[in-house]
Amino acid sequence: MAEWAAFEYREFYDYPRIAVVERDGIRYLLDCPFDYAADDYPEEYQICRLKDGRLPAGSWIGLGAEAEPLGSIGVSPRLFDETRRALIRWDLVRAAIQGQ
Repeated sequence: MAEWAAFEYREFYDYPRIAVVERDGIRYLLDCPFDYAADDYPEEYQICRLKDGRLPAGSWIGLGAEAEPLGSIGVSPRLFDETRRALIRWDLVRAAIQGQ
């Protein structure tokens, strides 16, 4: 059964390109930065556990620089609600983390 969670995001191009979801007091970063060499966005989010602290008010570029890498998950419509701006399938993210 699908388990949904609210998330915050900054950049958006077809999908959120950097998002944070909090579960059980832990914040997870899903990052999909633009690849200038390929001139496109990657097809996967890198999932990291963020250190404690507040999220910056402005850009989140580099937010995961000191975060703990946990795995990756493909960018796809089934990962998000129909707006792609409010809810994320936490069950799929959790499975990607546990699968690593």
